[in-house]
Amino acid sequence: MTVERVTFANARGHTLVGDLRPGGPDAIVIIHGFTGDRHKDGRLDRAAETLHADGFTTLTFDFAGSGESDDVPITLTGEVEDFRAALAFIRGRDPRRVGVLAFSLGALVTARVCATDVVDAIVFWSPVSAPMPDPTVWFSPEQLDELERTGRISWGKDAGPRRTLVIDGQLLEERRSFDRAAVMAAIPCPVLVLHGSRDKTVPAGDSRTLMALLKPGSRLKIIGGTGHIYGARIRSFLRYTRRWFRAWQDAAGR
Repeated sequence: MTVERVTFANARGHTLVGDLRPGGPDAIVIIHGFTGDRHKDGRLDRAAETLHADGFTTLTFDFAGSGESDDVPITLTGEVEDFRAALAFIRGRDPRRVGVLAFSLGALVTARVCATDVVDAIVFWSPVSAPMPDPTVWFSPEQLDELERTGRISWGKDAGPRRTLVIDGQLLEERRSFDRAAVMAAIPCPVLVLHGSRDKTVPAGDSRTLMALLKPGSRLKIIGGTGHIYGARIRSFLRYTRRWFRAWQDAAGR
């Protein structure tokens, strides 16, 4: 399999790093979650390899402030800009159609972008789709004290190319205040939502209530026996994802 390490710039001039697997005429952009990167836990690499084997061109990339991309404090608005840059990059390769596979917070990024920048097919894995009213669920007292003093939070990692991420306090406000109904209803196409039944990071109940906001034809599948880290159950996520994107190709006449 040919994997090209690629770079492209976001609107702020930061360099983003990704992996492009050139394949067929339809492309899928794959988006990582909060504090992650394109290689974390290997799940998005598995997804890219599997979808590439099905004939898709795939692009995985690191948001600014994550992975190998330029160092910058992380905000939701910044990740939205980064995803727009990724779409512009892949469209520069002149694909016939573009789909998106988004994990966790990447789903909220996708929804924000797709309100104005239409993509043709979407799959969400364990999506963040609801506001975060209580920051103590995600952040320690020490981190919240740092936020109070500096306006930012340091997030340590035990693996990956960057061992400390910097989260701008703006992200917490963005997570608290967004209009869920308006943002999710703006997604222009049906969405496949896959969620682990034991997810304690992003409750599966959020995806159940999300379905009433999505376009007709959207589907929810709760995967039993797994949480936010899929382990061997990744095979189930991949199986349903492949079916969704293949059906999209078939409906479009390949």
